[in-house]
Amino acid sequence: MSKIAGHIHAVEIDPLLTKHLREKQYPNVTIYKADILKWDISQLSKGTKIIGNLPYYISSPILFRLLENNTWERMILMFQKELADR
Repeated sequence: MSKIAGHIHAVEIDPLLTKHLREKQYPNVTIYKADILKWDISQLSKGTKIIGNLPYYISSPILFRLLENNTWERMILMFQKELADR
């Protein structure tokens, strides 16, 4: 994804995955080790495109939080089937 995107802001709470991503040193990727439910979404520029694979147990809170922040242009999210069935 980093090869075709202008700039990527990645929010990841897992310290091992965050460390691994930072070691890759992608020039156009900013990695935030943070809880997306507490992270300051206003850091994103207006017109940002959001892509994510949401964890089942907090998918709804993340979705509602993103919907409240109206700076994004497009959102593509993946949910587990069980959540979509609800």
